[in-house]
Amino acid sequence: MLVRAVSIQERAAAALCGQGPGWVGVSGSLMEFLLLPCSGIVGGHFGQIGEWASAITESVMDGRPGAGQIRTCHIAGFGPIAPGVIKERLVDFDPEGKSLSYEAAEGMPGFIVRAVSRWSVHEGPGIACTVRIHATLTLRPAARLLGPVLRWRMRADTRRVLAEFRHRVETGHPHPVKLAALTSEDARS
Repeated sequence: MLVRAVSIQERAAAALCGQGPGWVGVSGSLMEFLLLPCSGIVGGHFGQIGEWASAITESVMDGRPGAGQIRTCHIAGFGPIAPGVIKERLVDFDPEGKSLSYEAAEGMPGFIVRAVSRWSVHEGPGIACTVRIHATLTLRPAARLLGPVLRWRMRADTRRVLAEFRHRVETGHPHPVKLAALTSEDARS
């Protein structure tokens, strides 16, 4: 199995996203899933991130996945986001094209103006497929000095989430990190 993270230069990412100064992009996180069919990776399971991502303690969709639908996530913390509740709106959902994008609708800290994430699955090489995630945070002017630190933290957390996602897709079971988080939650209850 091959896993690799690739950083795209910020200037190129800014041009692709149409973002101006003050944005922080987490871009180019790639994961190759070997020995897996690509079907079903982007599908009706968008609301179930709480079942496999250790940073998410619970998640629920307000209906079937589709543009405009809301996913509510109770988070243990992720990147610069403290524990709490985040609501995310699906902006685009294309199961046939194996892509989706969503934006934060509620619950983001005040220093973040906008948060958007785009996921896409590409067949190949061979019987593998590649999952690409491009997340962009737009920061308020006063928070722009935090950009490099936030970028570093988001990249590290994105790599962990991708590893957990890969494990779930390949085995059908939560990653050991998620299982440990679940055990920890049960002990607190």
